[in-house]
Amino acid sequence: MTLPDEQQEKRARIVETMGLLTEAEGMSRIMGRIFGLMLISEDSLSLDDMAAKLGVSKASISTDARRLEHMGFLVRVSRPGDRRDYYELAADFMLRSMRRQVERIRKLRDAMHDAQAGLIAPMRIQKRLRDFEAVFEKGIDSLERDLEAMESGKQPDKKKRHSS
Repeated sequence: MTLPDEQQEKRARIVETMGLLTEAEGMSRIMGRIFGLMLISEDSLSLDDMAAKLGVSKASISTDARRLEHMGFLVRVSRPGDRRDYYELAADFMLRSMRRQVERIRKLRDAMHDAQAGLIAPMRIQKRLRDFEAVFEKGIDSLERDLEAMESGKQPDKKKRHSS
């Protein structure tokens, strides 16, 4: 099925945006582009399919698809009569993504806590570190509440998140 030009352009923007966002986080741009492609793909895709759609080498696709699989964002699937591996988004990729964000924020909070331990500094610097730690703690609490709600099949409560 051939999509209208406007739809192809929108899909290309999604794929490229995911690549840029991933690259900004210090990961491979191709990894983000694979993720973006999988977000908008109806079917599982082989490495050959991904390479053709993204216009990059199969070797690059293979490496980054395996990394996404290892991270829990993609799962490898097979098709009867076909020896190639195919990939699709993991059913819980969004929850996994949020869990990774919580862990990153937790590390930042811990770093702020550790920075305060034994630090001899003016009160305003100590307060700055405590304030950062408190902000990270609120973010963790909010995300964990949302995760619990999503895991139990409920929608996160936006009122609680914004009023804490």
